Formats: sequence, structure tokens, C-alpha cells
Amino acid sequence: MSCSSIFPNIIQFTRHFLLTLVCLQFVACANVSETTSTATSTSDTLLQATTEQSVTTAKTDSTSHDTPSPSLPEREPLHIIAVGDVMLGTDYPKNHLPPVEGKQLLSGVASILANADVTFGNYEGSLLVGGEPAKKCKNPERCYLFRTPPAYVHNLVAAGFDVMSLANNHARDFGEEGRAASMAALAAAGIHHSGLEGDIARWEVNGYQLA
Repeated sequence: MSCSSIFPNIIQFTRHFLLTLVCLQFVACANVSETTSTATSTSDTLLQATTEQSVTTAKTDSTSHDTPSPSLPEREPLHIIAVGDVMLGTDYPKNHLPPVEGKQLLSGVASILANADVTFGNYEGSLLVGGEPAKKCKNPERCYLFRTPPAYVHNLVAAGFDVMSLANNHARDFGEEGRAASMAALAAAGIHHSGLEGDIARWEVNGYQLA
């Protein structure tokens, strides 16, 4: 075969090859364009959905903030007075009881103590008649065991006490018998008490549950 017949064929083949490349490139570009367009459309759709959801959430939050929460009924504040140790005199080992059953002991502060919704005190000693001391005194002249006749409890009532603690170092000067007698005397006078394990004062004042 002569060269004159080969060259035309090579030229024709090259033209077809180049044309094919151009067509393939065009198709590839078209596919890329279509894919980009689809991705852009999908992205726009997701962005729109996210935006709508955010707006809806914002509106819901705004609505929830605008809706007032139910308010608790208003109540008057509770006025509480608490004092420290209270001891109304003792007849042990010697008689150191105040005159007229101690009616003047708390008279100077009764108007203050009674001017509260709750008045609390810490009663030191036993409201008891008789009984045996649970502690021993080495020196009777300096023996700090407190025993007061139960009748003296009226002084606590007159002063406005509502609750007394019997959890202290003198509540059992006369053993548990003495503390039990104090609990009975206070309860009979209408005064709540706490101190013995399991003995918890509970009552209601102006709608408040107290313990």
C-alpha cells in the first residue's frame, strides 16, 4: 500500500476521534451542570425547610413565653419569733421557784412574743412533780438540774409560745420520765413540742404546713 493512500485514512480517523472527544466533553459538561443544578435545588429545598422550621419554632417559643404561667395564690408572709433557752425556775435540789407561780417572769416580753404567727422556744428542764434525777451532782450547792411544777406552763401560754423544743442537755435531767411529763404538760396547754426521737410537731398556720 502506498503512502498516498494511507495518509488520507489517518487524517479521516483523526477527525472522527477529535469529534468524538468533543461530543464526550459536551455530554460530561451537561451532566455536571445537571448534577450541580440538582444539588443546588436540593440545598435550596433543605435551606427553605430549615428556615421554615426555625421560624415555626421561634413562633412557638414566642407563644409559650407570651402565655402567662398559672400563679400561686398570694398569701401573707409568716411572722416567726424564736428565742433561746427558757427555764421557769426549779425546786431541785433547793426551792428556787419565783413567787406567784412565775406570773411576772415573762410579762415584760409577752407583748412582743405574742405578736407573731409562730413563737418558738427551747425549754430547759422538766415540767415534773417528784421523780428521780438522772444525773448526780457532786456538789449540791452547784447542781444544775432543773425541775419545775407543770402548773408553771401557763406562763408559756400567756407569753404566746406556740412550740417548744425538748432537745437539749436539760430535757432529761430527770430521765425520760421527766421529758415525758414535759411533753404531757405542754400538750395539755396547747403548745406543740419536739425533741424525743420521732416526736415532730406538725400543725398549720395561715395556710402554711409547719413541722
